[in-house]
Amino acid sequence: MARRNIEVCLSPLLAGCHDFSGKCVVIIDVLRASSAIITGLSHGVQAFRPVAEPADALYWAGKGYVPAAERGGQVAEGFNLGNSPFSYQEGQWAGQKVALTTTNGTRAILLTMAAKQIIVAGFLNQKAVVQRILQFPGDVVLFCAGWKGQFSLEDTLSAGSLLFDLHKYIIITGDPAIAALDLYQAHENSIGQAVMGSSHYLRLAGKGLTDEIAFCLKRDLYTTVPVLIDGELVAIP
Repeated sequence: MARRNIEVCLSPLLAGCHDFSGKCVVIIDVLRASSAIITGLSHGVQAFRPVAEPADALYWAGKGYVPAAERGGQVAEGFNLGNSPFSYQEGQWAGQKVALTTTNGTRAILLTMAAKQIIVAGFLNQKAVVQRILQFPGDVVLFCAGWKGQFSLEDTLSAGSLLFDLHKYIIITGDPAIAALDLYQAHENSIGQAVMGSSHYLRLAGKGLTDEIAFCLKRDLYTTVPVLIDGELVAIP
């Protein structure tokens, strides 16, 4: 079997340090874009189209998409839908397509369009993502969406958790990946407690979103793997 490598991009600002071409890029934005997309597709949303700005979401609304926008941890002004996974749990958007822009996650996707395959991961679908990665024949980049370009503890913990499940099969490459794995192993049995000390937890908790955070940290609620095909994230069971 050919040698396969897996590396970690710790921040969108470090995207220029990585070559995504020909690789599988795994987008991780635990709080909350990844979790919302995984949840929505698992509850019947037909597709999510990641876009850069709220104006882009409104453009696609004119083409039949439901517009959704989040900025600063809350629904963007002028929109009724954002990136809360709870907004997609009841199946009210089943059969519809959503044009989504978020502060971090969708922008991370748009930075990695040179990849051969782009998938979305979080704690909610980790086992399914591991299996999808193992099926991919080439190298892999775990891309942490972070917060406005900065390092994110929860995304790095999720990347480390994936590495823990994959390190026997794929060669871990680079110090960021080693650090992500070490961070996860240090908090393997206390992920929730570790995340409670993070800046993004405090930011969202201050908006009364602790229940959503707890949901996003649950393991393997879904087997859905969002895969980008023709500009849309669709469910691959």
